[in-house]
Amino acid sequence: MYSGKSFTYGSLLHDVALAKERLLQSAGKEGGDLSGERIAFLVENGYDYVVTLLSTLAANAIALPLAPSFPAHELRYILDHSEALILLSTPKYATQAKDVLKEELEKTPRFAQLEKLEEGSQDSSDVEITGTAQDVASGMMLYTSGTTARPKGVVLKEATVAAQASSLYKAWEYTPRDRLLHVLPLHHIHGTVNAIFAPLLAGSSVEFMYPFNVDHVWKRLALPFLPEDQLNGHSEQTRPTPITFFTAVPTVWARMVQSFGSQTPEMQAATKTAVSRQHLRLNISGSAALPKPTQDAWIALSGGNTLLERFGMTEVGMAISCGLDDSDRIDGSVGWPLPSVEARLAETNDDTGEVSIIPIGGEKSADGKERHGEIQLRGPTIFSEYWRNPEATAKEFTEDGWFKTGDIAARREVPGSGKGNSGDWATGPAYYIQGRKSADIIKTGGEKVSALEVERELLSLPEVHECAVVGLPSESWGQKVAAVVVLSELGKTAGKGGKQWGAMDLRRALKDQLVAYKIPQDLAVVTELKRNAMGKINKKELVPEVFGDQGKIRRRSEVNKEEREKLKREVAKEKTIPENEKAASARWPKACTSSGIGHALAREFKSRGYRVFATARSTSSIEDLATLGIETLPLEATSRESIAALKAEITTRTNGRLDYLVNNAGRNCTMPALEAPDAEIEATFAVNVFAVMAICREFSPLLLPTKGTIIQIGSLAGVMPYAFSSVYCASKAALHAYTDTLRIELAPFGVKVMTIMTGGVKSNIARTERTLLPGSLYSPIQTDFERRITHSQSEGVPAETYAKRVIAQVEGGRKKVVWEGGKSWLVWFVSGYLPRWVLERAMSRMFGLERLARIVRGGGGGKGKVM
Repeated sequence: MYSGKSFTYGSLLHDVALAKERLLQSAGKEGGDLSGERIAFLVENGYDYVVTLLSTLAANAIALPLAPSFPAHELRYILDHSEALILLSTPKYATQAKDVLKEELEKTPRFAQLEKLEEGSQDSSDVEITGTAQDVASGMMLYTSGTTARPKGVVLKEATVAAQASSLYKAWEYTPRDRLLHVLPLHHIHGTVNAIFAPLLAGSSVEFMYPFNVDHVWKRLALPFLPEDQLNGHSEQTRPTPITFFTAVPTVWARMVQSFGSQTPEMQAATKTAVSRQHLRLNISGSAALPKPTQDAWIALSGGNTLLERFGMTEVGMAISCGLDDSDRIDGSVGWPLPSVEARLAETNDDTGEVSIIPIGGEKSADGKERHGEIQLRGPTIFSEYWRNPEATAKEFTEDGWFKTGDIAARREVPGSGKGNSGDWATGPAYYIQGRKSADIIKTGGEKVSALEVERELLSLPEVHECAVVGLPSESWGQKVAAVVVLSELGKTAGKGGKQWGAMDLRRALKDQLVAYKIPQDLAVVTELKRNAMGKINKKELVPEVFGDQGKIRRRSEVNKEEREKLKREVAKEKTIPENEKAASARWPKACTSSGIGHALAREFKSRGYRVFATARSTSSIEDLATLGIETLPLEATSRESIAALKAEITTRTNGRLDYLVNNAGRNCTMPALEAPDAEIEATFAVNVFAVMAICREFSPLLLPTKGTIIQIGSLAGVMPYAFSSVYCASKAALHAYTDTLRIELAPFGVKVMTIMTGGVKSNIARTERTLLPGSLYSPIQTDFERRITHSQSEGVPAETYAKRVIAQVEGGRKKVVWEGGKSWLVWFVSGYLPRWVLERAMSRMFGLERLARIVRGGGGGKGKVM
């Protein structure tokens, strides 16, 4: 179905037979066949395309689909190299086809214009199918994108295409009841094998909606579930069938997630129903790595319908895939070799060049390090040759007949997965793609870095909208890790003093998520990242475009060296790690990082026998907690979708019951009130207030059955005028007020709500570098301002001590407000028993504001009284 028109399988069979005869006539081969001839065609996505493709195979020829988006010189190269016999075109692309043929070619193909098929054949007679398997010379030829050399023609024999479709048919369980929405280009393997051949093999329905338009897709998904008065020209009788199968690239899924909130409430309700697992049984992402924020957001939006990831390429079709069962849809993994596909990992010794096969069960080396190897494949789904390029063909196969994909992967055992729940093919350790051998594996200082791993961490940061991680040449390290990013709106003003987020900010954000050698040493900010039709970035072209030649890269290195040294000095001074977020648990939910308040509370709760769930933006930053038996889960606290996904996971694991919910918000904002930019204010309140409200709202139903307790980590800053922290103080005061009201509203249900008035604790909440703006009113007391930045740490108690004291009082259960941490008793006393001006005067003196008053009056810096 496309353009509002429907075609049956019966019509398709007759139309293919008729198109075959017309093709033979155009080629001057009436009554014969086109044994192995290449038939090129420019045809729009839809029924005409399917008829042209199948009629070429029926004529025993090799189908050569061309991309209308390609420039004329590239189309000429493909026609010349393939030695195409004929170029077919529908009326829509006839002018383009003729322009391509205007210039002289080595072998100019014939040209034939196809008639547009406005309706399917009405012929009801039988179609005779003749020929034997031994005579088959048909197939398909797709050209690779060619990054270092001219594109290569990948020859896929008909038997190979049939094997690829059959493999998917078995693994993904296509049925006649399936209705696939097709939004992909058709000159790629993803759009042809996955979304045409496999569904045709099963007798499924295919709807074409190309090019992709996010509003059109949402409307189509929603139509079967909209109220009758909103059917937009449809009636109950013409209401379309629900879509059950949708496969797309990560950029499409990201657009879907981003645009969902702009729909009307009625549309949102209908689309949520449409994409639930009940109706959309299979949603697949492929052709590029799926960013975790996109996966998490889709899971939340769809009510738990996890995107299935797979690995494939032009030469092999789909080779590895996650399974249909929820237990086999693994975050970050592409799953297991598909039916009829054999896969292995070949590890190369960097010193000797020796290649060894990593056996199942041998995924770690003797010293416990994870082993990575090139994915090599064998079986009936593998291509036969590169057209007219025997040297390239021989180069890509091993002596024992395995195809070398050029992609590096690891295998990992995943608890609860790989048990055969999706079929006997989905068993054992799952494959995790690390990147392309040539572009995504960066060798720096003797270590190997997966660009895809670093990209996943970067995309978890709210300042980053898109990114690509590349390797740059380095005289010292061989290569160094660099990042090219497109900033989010927040990122454009998230740097020091409201400036653009930069390299130093990136390193601070990642230093607790990744080991040092994986953190990008260079950063380039761009307005967009060019992608091809399948959403892929050509990194080999990106490096010179963004960073220039080796001379320019060397000069950039000198500029960045000083910044890196500055960061190292900062790190050496720090005693703990970054801002904490939130979480949830069967016994206790909270978010944390690799040290600080959240980390200490998680460990202390666990030591007391609780079942603990700890969360962070990236669970890799809290791997040490997992070794203690603490269950770690991902959470982006400012994302409502991520919160909803976390709630769904916690509900499943705990049967909907929690004893404690710990909200540990920790974004600081140390700057004068008049210099705080909107972005900083909004970001601070987003983490410290709005995220807490959202989490309490989502998780309170889990506390009702247990009459549990909500624990809010507050701050002394919420009750005193902590100089240069007006935004942070306001956010904590708002949290305290919210908590006080929440306490009385939940009291009738037996749910307790506690506030922890936190004083100085040695954590890393003060890690962000702050400077006064140029010409600041407070420049005369610059040193006082700098001292204030780390003041909360100067007399802080150890996080472990704080955690023991807090949890002891939480378990006591009698207090509504607990005061803990450095100077907490003093602030409790002063704020409760002395006049307000005492705290105000103390803050003014402590941080140079009295001295500033004298300077402003012209009295210098000597002692005096502030009136």
